[in-house]
Amino acid sequence: MNAPVAAIDWPDQLYATLKRADVRQVGYVPDAGHARLIDRVRADPDIHDVVLSTEEEGIALAAGAWLGGQRAMLLMQSSGVGNCVNMLSLARTCRFPLLMMITMRGEWEEFNPWQQPMGSIVEPVMKLNEAEIYRATKPEDVEGLAERAVQHVFGDERIAALILSQQLIGKKVWTKGPRNRHTVSTVAPPWRPCLWIAATIWSPFPASARPAGISPRPATTTATSISGAPWAARRWWAWVSRWRSRGGACWS
Repeated sequence: MNAPVAAIDWPDQLYATLKRADVRQVGYVPDAGHARLIDRVRADPDIHDVVLSTEEEGIALAAGAWLGGQRAMLLMQSSGVGNCVNMLSLARTCRFPLLMMITMRGEWEEFNPWQQPMGSIVEPVMKLNEAEIYRATKPEDVEGLAERAVQHVFGDERIAALILSQQLIGKKVWTKGPRNRHTVSTVAPPWRPCLWIAATIWSPFPASARPAGISPRPATTTATSISGAPWAARRWWAWVSRWRSRGGACWS
């Protein structure tokens, strides 16, 4: 009987690759897919880790590191690529080295439909900004692709994105239990905000006038007039009042 093959710890391989490349600054928005790599970076006194408020700040970080004689890297999820579109023009125009490692959502067994639109266009967006794409789908491919990306970025002073596929990261599930940042996502189903908005809009109306299945939101004040209703409901009621004053005619 053959002995079991040991699992490849690809986040540690990525960390080792960064150390060999002498990367000194790492910008990131906290992400479960990058959790292990982020932990290793934060524990390293030779690497300055920077928590970003938005992913595009990481591109400016890489530009500053380059001007100061250091190497930087940006970690983000695929949804954050959309936040970087304008700032990517800086790297494309100024031709400074930009290394990005992107964990994918919206692909293999994705449960959250909000992730699919941006996930489907990550590679086209990167190619439009003249980035070289390296896509890893198997643990054994990660280290070699990371080495190639590092050489392309810091050897040729170009832009490169290492895409870490959702199949590589693992399936995420939706649970109501305590959140485990490595494996569990607690994102609410996409229809829940719609119900909240509907309940807010229809809350000033009597029950007989509301569509079936829409219950009013709990009162946020003891006032009984429309002034005590949520802001969106008051706006909606003002529109209805105007519509009624015109005899039901649509406003111009």
